[in-house]
Amino acid sequence: MSDDTEGKGFQVNDRRIKFDENEAGAAASDTANGGAATSSAASGNTSSGGSRTVEGPGWKMEHQDEKKPSDQLPPMDFTHFCLSLAGSALINLGDAASPESGKTESDLNMARQTIDILAMLEAKTQGNLTEDESKLLSTVLYDLRMRFLSKSRP
Repeated sequence: MSDDTEGKGFQVNDRRIKFDENEAGAAASDTANGGAATSSAASGNTSSGGSRTVEGPGWKMEHQDEKKPSDQLPPMDFTHFCLSLAGSALINLGDAASPESGKTESDLNMARQTIDILAMLEAKTQGNLTEDESKLLSTVLYDLRMRFLSKSRP
């Protein structure tokens, strides 16, 4: 090691782009952490403190203080996770409309994969679920498997 670099240490600059809903809250939290919080120019320029500024078409996050009750999602737990996967399987089976297009289209390979994921969850969580969670998972799997069989047979 040369004499001119010895003892100087090193410096780390965080270049990750931060997307916060509440810019004022982000500024307060970043300032408390010792950095300068800015979220205004997408040119990739870094300001003092190593934070990157972000702005431009599609980059600025609008904060909405008042959210509709329908916009709020329930807390994620095992039941909601299983029901979410089951909903995806129903869409892929063609039994429910796609949220993007509003049409019912079937993709049996994707439906099979989602059913297999649920079956894997059942096997890996055996003995670790509550009675209600276990019943839900087995009922959902049975229903999806029967629907898959009826769709896959000519």
